Amino acid sequence: MVSGAALLASIIVGVGVWEASGRLWLGEVVAVLLTLVLYRPSRRRDQARSQRRAVLEAGKDRRLFDR
Repeated sequence: MVSGAALLASIIVGVGVWEASGRLWLGEVVAVLLTLVLYRPSRRRDQARSQRRAVLEAGKDRRLFDR
């Protein structure tokens, strides 16, 4: 998910662009683009990788106690 800070920043910047330009669509486009830049889907992959690693480590620990 998008973090709250990234979402809030993109909304604030989008509203600022809307106010400055007078065009709602331009503010929306800027807000969406900024959200995508701040979100970076690679974070999701990194999180999934670390979760898989934690599961593997937990499995190794359990096997040590099963002996």
